[in-house]
Amino acid sequence: MAISLNILLLIVFGWKQETFRKKVEKPLHIIIIALALTMAVIPLAFQTYNPHCGNCYPEVMYDACTNKKEGNLCIVRGNETVNYMFRIINGALFYIALIFCTVAMLWVYLHVRKQEVKMQRYNFRQHNAENHKESKRIRKVLFLYTLSLYFTYTPHLFVVSVPKHIRWSVVRTLPPLLGFWNMLVYFLPNCLKYQREHSGTWLVIAYFQVLRPRFPCVLSLSSGMCKRRKKDVEDAPEMNFAKINTANEESSPPPIDATDPKDDLHPHP
Repeated sequence: MAISLNILLLIVFGWKQETFRKKVEKPLHIIIIALALTMAVIPLAFQTYNPHCGNCYPEVMYDACTNKKEGNLCIVRGNETVNYMFRIINGALFYIALIFCTVAMLWVYLHVRKQEVKMQRYNFRQHNAENHKESKRIRKVLFLYTLSLYFTYTPHLFVVSVPKHIRWSVVRTLPPLLGFWNMLVYFLPNCLKYQREHSGTWLVIAYFQVLRPRFPCVLSLSSGMCKRRKKDVEDAPEMNFAKINTANEESSPPPIDATDPKDDLHPHP
């Protein structure tokens, strides 16, 4: 959600990264830490933490009852009310995050497309062609960010009826990978740029070459190698979303193509 919010504020509402850092990033960290501590402490008060699929989780522990018929189960430790509350909260957060990220990325896409269509009305061919090219790249990055979210969480909806060990294997494996997918998407423009500059390079090799200099230089053969490779890992333009910010451009007139005076400020029919 933080990535979607950041891109939305940069592109649609004209914010700068510094503004986002001061007004959103710091308060957001405080809210996240406060909510996480609250959600962690509540089960402690009701003794609801129990072993669950390799870790401790707010789950009710059942065992055979000593004073009832054979086969009946009783609660040994935990609270069903707290357990249901956590399930409802987790489900609500899941759907809220999914809907917010989808709407935010769609909003950004429509905004970029609107600006692109507006620029097409004017005969500034070179600028228009470049803007169209960049907007398509931006749309691809936004789509991949949203796709990584769906790829991580939508399988949860399809493993409800499968055996428990398979269900929890999926549920416990995919969420931690979301950061990894986002990292791949974030560096994808750099890797594609590296491929364009080094023809015939596989995408996996491009990722390796782009990411390696970002680790400490002790991981390389020499610190000099890191310095020599600096030119290969400069950010591609798609990574700087602030450059695509068009929120404040509507009040300014479009640029004039000085190479074609007869078409100055005349829209295409």
